[in-house]
Amino acid sequence: MTPARLTRFSTLGGGLMLLSACAALLPEESVMTPEEDLAITKQVQYELMSERPAATAAEAAVLFRAVCLDQAPSFERSSTVLNQMPEIEINADSGYQHINLNISFLLLGGDGNKRCVMTFNSDEEADAIEAEFLESISLVPGITYDFRAPSRRTLNIYTISVQAAPVEFPPVAPVTQ
Repeated sequence: MTPARLTRFSTLGGGLMLLSACAALLPEESVMTPEEDLAITKQVQYELMSERPAATAAEAAVLFRAVCLDQAPSFERSSTVLNQMPEIEINADSGYQHINLNISFLLLGGDGNKRCVMTFNSDEEADAIEAEFLESISLVPGITYDFRAPSRRTLNIYTISVQAAPVEFPPVAPVTQ
């Protein structure tokens, strides 16, 4: 099977088709064993990826939802989702990369401190991109996010990450004797 080339989505409908395709790959009731997950791990690419076009806010948000938000707060299945997407390759230098868009993912941290990070290039305005992401993030309880708009040095490179929100315990009253 050859990877399907994705074209730029001109509407959110195209992004929703991609999201439904991701959902079709990973039915909620299926639980993969670690051996099965390892069996679908992709080969690591060592060559540099060619320059890829910038993503729209809708394209980036759809992928972020499938890989990070739908797997929150543990992100245990994020690598499985990425491994099952034919348009994603693993690059030794930069983690999981989309082959047709300038989007990459990193899964960081260990037990209790996992983060799902997406870095992407977009020509759209930072406010519009953040609004697109906040719409999806607000639907997922128990997470915190960090959105980084481009600086002058990084031009149009955005980074967004999510992780489980810290558990807050109620204050304990002091014991008096």
